[in-house]
Amino acid sequence: MALDQIIHSQRTTGGRATLDVLHHVLHAAVGWTDSHLHEFEIEGKRYANMEDDEFGDFQNTLDESLFTLKDLFKEGKTYMYMYDFGDGWRHSFTVVAVTPSTKSTCDVGSAWIEDSQRACPPENCGGIWTYQDFLKDITEAPDETEAIEFKEWVGMDFDPGRFDRNAANAAIAHMFWNHWIVIGGTDQGQ
Repeated sequence: MALDQIIHSQRTTGGRATLDVLHHVLHAAVGWTDSHLHEFEIEGKRYANMEDDEFGDFQNTLDESLFTLKDLFKEGKTYMYMYDFGDGWRHSFTVVAVTPSTKSTCDVGSAWIEDSQRACPPENCGGIWTYQDFLKDITEAPDETEAIEFKEWVGMDFDPGRFDRNAANAAIAHMFWNHWIVIGGTDQGQ
């Protein structure tokens, strides 16, 4: 599955956004809760949150909080983001362009969605195969038990073809505004 959202990170912070900030922005954008392990794969190297490595499993893995997007990502290159290793979500994303930003929403940086397609699968839905079965069920047999139970679990208004860009941008802005994530260093106010 590819990430369809196009995310722009605030450039007025001097290009200091790190991979851990991107991880949190991605989760806010797609509505996931950061309940599982994740990692980025960039140019054959693995990057993850080293605080999640309670069992020493992250050998040969680099600390995502130490690497900036501007140093790792290049225009035209495709990268991999993995999340919830049990469900096996693998997202590829391509850096289309790097452009300066004139938007500024708060002093700790910002990011926003410019364009999007489709809703992200709900977290903990069982991975791509279970999600594809659900999509088939709600299309071909929407009144059957499986489709109804899944819709009740995920929310009856769930529409896999709809992405609410305004809600995603509000969630991202909320994280920055409350200083839950800060581009370019730690928040001294906490």
